[in-house]
Amino acid sequence: MANVTRMPNTRYYVEGIINLRGNIVPVINLSKRLDLPVSDYSEATRIIVVESGGQKVGMIVDNILEVGSYAESEVEPPSVAGDNVDYLQGVVKKDNRLWLMLNLENVL
Repeated sequence: MANVTRMPNTRYYVEGIINLRGNIVPVINLSKRLDLPVSDYSEATRIIVVESGGQKVGMIVDNILEVGSYAESEVEPPSVAGDNVDYLQGVVKKDNRLWLMLNLENVL
C-alpha cells in the first residue's frame, strides 16, 4: 500500500493521490465507490492501477486473489437487478467460482 496524499473537497470515495513513477494518479476506495462495507487496511490491502479513457486511476482493494485474462466469450452478461448494477460488466465462471467483471467506465 503506497502512501496516499489526501485531497480536500473531493468525493467521499476519493482517498487522494499517489506518485507512480513520476505520474500523479488519483486513488479511489473501491469499497466506498460500490457502497460495500469498508475494511481497515491490512497487509493484503493493495492499490490496483487501471486505465480507462486514457486516464490512470488507482483503486484500493482489500485483497488480490488472482490476476488473469479472459476471452470475451467467457464473460456472461450480468443477470441481476438492483442498485449499482451498471458497475457490473459481466460474470466469468472459472473453477466453480464466479468472478465479477467491473465496467470501469461506470465505476470511474
